[in-house]
Amino acid sequence: MPIRRTQGRDGRVYYFNQNGRRVSESRGARQYVRENYSQLSRESLSPREQRSYTASTRARNQYRFEGQFVPNPFNVLSRFVRAANLPQDTRDLTNLFNREQLNRILDNTYTQDITTFRNHVQNIFESYQTRSGDLLDSYSEIRSYMQRGYQFNFVQNGQSFSGRDALEQLANFENRWQQYYLNERGDLLDNVEFRHRIRLNPRTRMIEIYADETDIIPRGGTP
Repeated sequence: MPIRRTQGRDGRVYYFNQNGRRVSESRGARQYVRENYSQLSRESLSPREQRSYTASTRARNQYRFEGQFVPNPFNVLSRFVRAANLPQDTRDLTNLFNREQLNRILDNTYTQDITTFRNHVQNIFESYQTRSGDLLDSYSEIRSYMQRGYQFNFVQNGQSFSGRDALEQLANFENRWQQYYLNERGDLLDNVEFRHRIRLNPRTRMIEIYADETDIIPRGGTP
């Protein structure tokens, strides 16, 4: 039987199990939210219930494989769901991959375009299109991962940079090519597109970009 929730005259919320026995607030709030999640509005909940509601929402949005949560670096799994035309609420990947395939995704040993996901993924590199007018989408994305403990390496002309130096070198790399096309062709800065192949391994918490693997695409001259 579902847990019973009542509010006392003192304003506090109390919970009772199927035998009429009172249960602790933390356990009761957690069970109440779990049992009634789809019918609840966060604003109407107690502070303890709101915390449980937030945790439940986060858990429902995570991807799972064989009952365990799996990381979703750079939304690679969300991209799979879209590329494979699966329902957007797909979160259980157990029947979509075997363990080896999933590990290859998470270890980033895939090296081809996202469309290969339609064939149950063969070699994926994450490719990001950045426009200089928006100040390097990849720069901001990578920096947010570094704030969560990831290490970033940028490799150019055989030289490897790490940490903040790598971020600076990435920005300088894009700026140099933007200036080149501005001088040579008169391209607007935001007409230069960068497609970085980002190697990301959530197991070792490492991100790498190799300059010679970046496609630099000028869109055309100044209007």
